Amino acid sequence: MKSTHPLSPPASRIPLPSVADGSNVVRRRSMACDRLATGLSGADHGLAVSILNVNAAPGEGPAAHVHDYPEVIVVQQGQVTCVIGGREIVAQAGDVVIIDAGEPHRFFNSGEGPLLQVDIHLSDRFATKWLETSIG
Repeated sequence: MKSTHPLSPPASRIPLPSVADGSNVVRRRSMACDRLATGLSGADHGLAVSILNVNAAPGEGPAAHVHDYPEVIVVQQGQVTCVIGGREIVAQAGDVVIIDAGEPHRFFNSGEGPLLQVDIHLSDRFATKWLETSIG
């Protein structure tokens, strides 16, 4: 019986692109970072996606912006409020938020503790058009 579970092993493994030291591990210290996130640009590693590891204190988050590709937010810990095209969506640990290409959005930690999330940009490079300078 064939499994359709998304975590089932594939029939044949596709090798991952390697990193400079051959370990297939990209160390945090080698990634770009700012006060909210550490980022991996897929183009640097032969990947079609780019990833942000977000760690935001209560009330923190980026200003409104837009991308020409979809973005997927995987909430790992805490609570996030996403404002997507004027709609407010609250998500918590274990939830996944999908943002369509071209959809203006912003998010902020609306919980009482840290917000940890992984933002998957379906592009080999980050391309962000900022629509405002702050979330306040």
